[in-house]
Amino acid sequence: MNWITSFFKIFGSISTELIASMTLMMFVFLFIPEEYGRYFHISEFREKYNLYLGPAAIFFAFLLAARIFHIIKKICFKKIDESRRLHC
Repeated sequence: MNWITSFFKIFGSISTELIASMTLMMFVFLFIPEEYGRYFHISEFREKYNLYLGPAAIFFAFLLAARIFHIIKKICFKKIDESRRLHC
């Protein structure tokens, strides 16, 4: 059970910008057309690691969605808390 909490602490410490860039990079590797893949010399990489790129892209997409949801929730609750304060 301790490894689960350490796993989430590690991913909680990663910045949102890094998660967004990793997600974008994974989806570019997956869905770039073949002619652009040959031009950028990533078609061999994509063919070799395609089995791992798909699940990693989905994982990072869900991680990014959870992070964005957390940020929105934090902003909304901050506005609700400010509106409930007593103004003297």
